[in-house]
Amino acid sequence: MPDDNAMEGAEAQHEGGSLEDSSPSQAVISEPLGEDTRDSADTNTEGEEDTGKLQSKEDTKLQEDIVSHNGLGDGGEGGDESGENSVEPKEDTEDKSDKEKETEDKNKEVEDQTETKEDTEDHEVDGPVHEDESDAASDSDSDSDSSSSSSSDSEETEPRLKYSRLAGLPKTIFTRDPVSATLVSDNIVIIATHSGLIHLFRPNIELIRSFKAHSASIMSLSTDGTYFASASLDGRVVIGSISDPQDIAASDFKRPVHAVALDPNYASSKTFVSGGTAGNVVLSEKGWLQARSDTNIATSDSTIVLLKWIGDVVLWINDDGITIWNHVTKQQVLQVPKPDNISRADLYHPRMHLSDGHDRIYLAWADHIWILEVTQEKKERGKRPKKEPAHDGMSIFSRRILSTSASSTKSPQPETTVAVVTKFRVDSLLCGISTFGADMLMLLCYTKGERRAQRPELRLIDAASGEEVSSDELPLNGFESLGPNDYQLQTHAPVEKDAKAQYYIISARDGVVARERDLTDHVQWLVEHEKYESAWVTCESIYGTVERKNLGIEWVESHVRDELWREAGAALSLVLTAFLGTIDPSDSYKHTIWTEDWANWAFIFCKSKHYEQLANYLPDQLQSSVYDEYLRHYLQDDADKFGFYMKKWQGLFSEGIEQSVVEEIDSSEDEHKTSALKLALAELNIADGKYKPALALLLELRDERCLDLIEAHHLLSDISPKDIPSLLTIGAGKDTASTLATLEKASAEEIQTTLKRTTEMLVEGYHELPPKTVLSALPESSPLAYVYLHSLNQVDSFAVRDYGNQLMALYAKYDHVALSAFLKSNNNYDIGSAVDLCRANKSLTPDLVYLLGKVGRNMEALRLIIDELQDPYQAISFSLKQKDSELWNFLVDYSIDKPLFLKALLENIAMAQTPTYKLIERIPPNLEIPGLKGCLLNIFTENELQLSVTRGAHEIITNECHRETDALGRLRMGGVAFDGVGMDEFAVKSLDGQAVEVDELPSWQAQDGSFASKLAHVSFLQQGRK
Repeated sequence: MPDDNAMEGAEAQHEGGSLEDSSPSQAVISEPLGEDTRDSADTNTEGEEDTGKLQSKEDTKLQEDIVSHNGLGDGGEGGDESGENSVEPKEDTEDKSDKEKETEDKNKEVEDQTETKEDTEDHEVDGPVHEDESDAASDSDSDSDSSSSSSSDSEETEPRLKYSRLAGLPKTIFTRDPVSATLVSDNIVIIATHSGLIHLFRPNIELIRSFKAHSASIMSLSTDGTYFASASLDGRVVIGSISDPQDIAASDFKRPVHAVALDPNYASSKTFVSGGTAGNVVLSEKGWLQARSDTNIATSDSTIVLLKWIGDVVLWINDDGITIWNHVTKQQVLQVPKPDNISRADLYHPRMHLSDGHDRIYLAWADHIWILEVTQEKKERGKRPKKEPAHDGMSIFSRRILSTSASSTKSPQPETTVAVVTKFRVDSLLCGISTFGADMLMLLCYTKGERRAQRPELRLIDAASGEEVSSDELPLNGFESLGPNDYQLQTHAPVEKDAKAQYYIISARDGVVARERDLTDHVQWLVEHEKYESAWVTCESIYGTVERKNLGIEWVESHVRDELWREAGAALSLVLTAFLGTIDPSDSYKHTIWTEDWANWAFIFCKSKHYEQLANYLPDQLQSSVYDEYLRHYLQDDADKFGFYMKKWQGLFSEGIEQSVVEEIDSSEDEHKTSALKLALAELNIADGKYKPALALLLELRDERCLDLIEAHHLLSDISPKDIPSLLTIGAGKDTASTLATLEKASAEEIQTTLKRTTEMLVEGYHELPPKTVLSALPESSPLAYVYLHSLNQVDSFAVRDYGNQLMALYAKYDHVALSAFLKSNNNYDIGSAVDLCRANKSLTPDLVYLLGKVGRNMEALRLIIDELQDPYQAISFSLKQKDSELWNFLVDYSIDKPLFLKALLENIAMAQTPTYKLIERIPPNLEIPGLKGCLLNIFTENELQLSVTRGAHEIITNECHRETDALGRLRMGGVAFDGVGMDEFAVKSLDGQAVEVDELPSWQAQDGSFASKLAHVSFLQQGRK
């Protein structure tokens, strides 16, 4: 046990001193950094403004080489393949040869243990063992195209992490002076070397200071946030202030010290624990008169290789296993035996990570993993125990737990319990462990190759099941000659709320920082793997408008490289449209970028002869030369699309395009092309307000759009007479002649339906285009003339008064029903011509009968009805209508021996006001008349009905007369009394209302009302007043 002496660090001089013991067991560190090291540190801090930041080119190469590294880095002195002493430390003590011999023995045992580890039986595994998903490459010439060793499929999986090399470090680190220990805390990063140097950095890797603290390899580091401690093979523990270079002191324990841990409240308690080759766990406290008091809290024959002070408990690991001791109760809390497959604790340094809540301890030792749960209870009278998380002094943001010396004796003593909740094994040696997210663990794994070590792997596994999620092989410099103890994994929890944790993977020869990939990294990975569409969509929230547009252009270019021009056009439209949507109307610069991009790509597509793949996407805000280029192409190669785009880009191209169209129409012999170009030219004229030329072109093409043009702009008066037949038949057929031939065979209804729109347009505009002009252009007896005159007659019969004979002839040819109506409702036709017309066509006999009756040739008309039509009912109707007894008698004489006519006469005899019996008497005796019985029954029934009606009417009239007569008698026999007041006279009137007598009334009698008289036979009394 070393002697106790007071620390004199505050009195030590930092400059100009030497590393000497101030007492047999304690020394003040006052040696300045060596010249070479100091120069490199100064160069680093003063010459590099971006210390600690990513070095883009180097980091890009590192990311590309995550799986396969094509060469060694700056190796420097490599060392052997052993564990902790792969790099030989420098010692000046007398037992240096003994330490070298010890190191060589350990290295040999590490090699033997590494080679035989894989032979361990599976049934010995306490948890799931997961096979490595990819065989690590055995040399530096392996493939470097993949970024994840777990990606063996044809489509590479995106890695979970990104990496960057540690930059801004002193030049000697990793080269002449390999790293032996590292500590990363919230406010400090400490890197210690095998030569005994300590480098203090801020979290951004800004160097605070460097100094030589030991003469041999530094094996362990610890901090409480204010002070730091280091333990070395030179047997000393050095404790110093992070902020004050003068506040530093050393304690010499005479034997190599492998582990040290400060009390979380070291700043006030000055308490720490240490251990090493001696096998003792030493609790060092501040004693009487500031002297250090050392107490062995545990004794063993094996080296203490790990010490951590967590809240109230101290954890250490040696050959006895994992031990947890409560500093408050001075009792052991937990003991976990060392696994059987680990021969010596110092061959495989265990690693530990404490959760953010300090309620979980994660331990990795060789190929074993333990997860321990820490709970802290306070027992108070009347209250149930309450669990509280343990606290670790490793974080300045954790809640400190006061040591027993600073606690009130009256406060209830906390009781901390620790229990193993999970244990399992993996298939590699573990060099580090940390948490990743809420449910995963990060493991730094070491695999021994046949001839040399393989690259270390950084794996992510599920904390509950142990299943591997991802694995990255890290191309660290000099990995071929390093052992598992040469690697460390440290975690830096961010202070910012939304910042990501950083994971330091440090070996003796190299160091990288791993971070969880963010959205920017995801986009970059998508770009690197040519998933441009996904990258463009994803980057909307993190890229600027121009930057996102440029990424979209890369997407377009990728399609062009693959000759996917249609997809390139669609992507370009999507990208530039989105870009335009983000441009402020007043931002002319960005708008210029937008138009230039469109123009450049438009000409690229033109040059590559892929017009169609982009034409439909072109916006309407580009210079006219773009549209001219595309239109000239379509003018030569595709007239239909030329018309389409000419209409779409109306007003965007130059005036020379119209002249080019005219010239192409004149020179082209292709009928279809000529028609398409004429149509396009017509639409161009319409757009320019040149309606007459457009109408002429559309009429020539027989395009129905000319009707819309005529109606919209009242162009009927501008139609040439020669174009009227064509206009009327537009939409009815290919040309006028074939349409007329078809209509000649059609019915009146079909003609009217086929030519309905054009006819209605001409009829409604007959004031613009007079009927005379229209009819002069139409064949006189054509269906066109018929449908026009018929429709005009329906709208305004006065307008066709001069065309009665023509209309009559057209009706006779196309519409017999309309002819009958016309003859009966009009008189603007020549009757003689009409008679001749009807006489020439037997189907017009009914109309001829009408005409003959109209001119008084009734007998001839009746004979036509009887002889030609043989319609007795029409004959009867005609005879009765004429009211000519001669016609009626002729009809009766003619019908008397014809049963059908006779029957019709019997049915209608009442209408002729001819006695029925006279007609019946004339019927020949033996003439058989079909339905005669029914006719007679109807006659008798009708007569009886008429008689009954007559009798009923007579009875009603008689009763009414009696009732009125009685009333009249009562009226005449009744008297009328009146007072005579205000009356000057009374009149006696007869029943017909005429006054027969008027007498004056005496005024005195009228006034005093004494006049009274009874008048007999008075039917009406009229009172009068002055």
